[in-house]
Amino acid sequence: MLLSLAEFNTLDDYYLILKLPLLSLIMYKGMEALFIKLFGYRPRDTWHTRDWALMKDGFFNILFFSLGTIVPVILIFAQAL
Repeated sequence: MLLSLAEFNTLDDYYLILKLPLLSLIMYKGMEALFIKLFGYRPRDTWHTRDWALMKDGFFNILFFSLGTIVPVILIFAQAL
């Protein structure tokens, strides 16, 4: 069930939204630490490089973009219900 902004009627509900950047940062740092442990270097930006050698970095970017936005939103809105 998705919540609309009209359903946020207390200050506690607005406070939950402020947790989203913190959860995204925690997920990024955890995923970055795992990437460094697996591959031995920090992930690089691979926007439009089309270099197959950077495929691991591109996979990290796609994985973080999807998980880093979806998981915190689900966690926050599950608390609001």
